[in-house]
This record gives sequence, structure tokens and C-alpha cells, in this order.
Amino acid sequence: MRGVMKLRDYLLSKSIKQSEFATTLDIARSHLSCIITGKRSPSAKLARSIERATDGAIKADDIKSGI
Repeated sequence: MRGVMKLRDYLLSKSIKQSEFATTLDIARSHLSCIITGKRSPSAKLARSIERATDGAIKADDIKSGI
């Protein structure tokens, strides 16, 4: 879960609420929560969107392999 925990840490460090980040990604907050907790895996497209939204701080490959 390395990539998933890193995403949680990233959001906390930037004081970004999950609901705000979910809106940025155009997904439901519950979907983002499931990704963060490891209950769901992001699609390749969503993983790339997360990478772009975090300015590369979270790599798509890390979040995909972290689940």
C-alpha cells in the first residue's frame, strides 16, 4: 500500500480535503476514499489524473502498484 499511503500523506501535508481532491479528479469522494484505504484500485486513467493533480508527487505507477 505504499502508493496509497503516500496519497493520504500528500493530501494531509497540503491540507487538501478528500472531497476537494475528489472534485478535482471528477470522482465521488467515496470512490477516492476507497482508493486511499486500498478497497479499490484506480484505473490507469485515474492514476494518471492523480499524478497530474499532484504535480507528479504521486506517480501513477506507485499508486497502481501500491494496491
